[in-house]
Amino acid sequence: MHVFKWILFLIQPIIMQHALAQTCCSGGVPLANNIGGLPISVKNTWQFSFGADLNVLTTLKEGTSKLDDRSRERKTLSLLFKTSYSITDKFFIDGLFSWVQQERIISQPTGFTDYDQTRGLGDAVVLFNYNYFNFKRVKLIAALGPKIPFGLSNLKDSDGLTLNADLQPGSGAWDGIFLHRIQATGKARPSRLYFANFTYRYTGVNTEYLGEQDYQFGNELQLLAGVADQFLIGTALISVGLNARYRSVRQDKFNNELLPNTGGNWVFLMPVVGWHIKSNMILSLNGEVPLYANVDGTQLSPTYRINGGIYYSISKNNQVKKQVNK
Repeated sequence: MHVFKWILFLIQPIIMQHALAQTCCSGGVPLANNIGGLPISVKNTWQFSFGADLNVLTTLKEGTSKLDDRSRERKTLSLLFKTSYSITDKFFIDGLFSWVQQERIISQPTGFTDYDQTRGLGDAVVLFNYNYFNFKRVKLIAALGPKIPFGLSNLKDSDGLTLNADLQPGSGAWDGIFLHRIQATGKARPSRLYFANFTYRYTGVNTEYLGEQDYQFGNELQLLAGVADQFLIGTALISVGLNARYRSVRQDKFNNELLPNTGGNWVFLMPVVGWHIKSNMILSLNGEVPLYANVDGTQLSPTYRINGGIYYSISKNNQVKKQVNK
């Protein structure tokens, strides 16, 4: 078995171009999915969010067709820390940092099971945001920043072979991210919030993949839109929302050649619920289920996703007011 793996390692660059890839561009660290989620706040406000994101992929698809094959499974558990500081009422900085654990299981009818697991610090995102339009109930925010390759991208399995790029905690490359947010509150119900986010990620190249090879994840476009509102249930203030997300990813490239069985288009539905423990503290939970998937070639596609966390904010303005009132 060890001899076979070493032979596979030597011919891996050829296999990656022609064979059925066991990678999938929906199984990695969900950085682009989670940026831009913190509220727009006034000057001198710190915001913090700590959460966990579980992405489970057991659905094998070819194009839009679901295949009757349960021999493969992917799970990605990400711990996400988000923070934001409002320098002025219009300009603020977001940071997203991650720790990730990924698992891949491939089962054969003979009873053989191949299991790989990686864990470690993931990549990070820093965004510089500017609220360039604020009139009555509508706000427009543009943001730009890098995805920083903090995570390792050269982890090996138990036999000393470098794992596929989509199993690595990091990408090994700098990316550029552009985000545009549209936010509006309801006229009859000011507590009701409508929003739409446009995110584009332009990916860089990892020039040290498998030693001296080049690997580039596909550029990514996401559109997220939804509505949320707040209700009193007894003495508890509860937020509920419903979001829809469209994600389009171009094919990955290996040594500047398109890699088969990567890339695709997805539509997800995301119900959201939050409990306002305090005015500046919220406990939230949301799920995500695919409504549509059209993958390039044959790939594992998301089956479901669960994301939950706690949010906390500190405003220096409020602290000053409290001291004055004393």
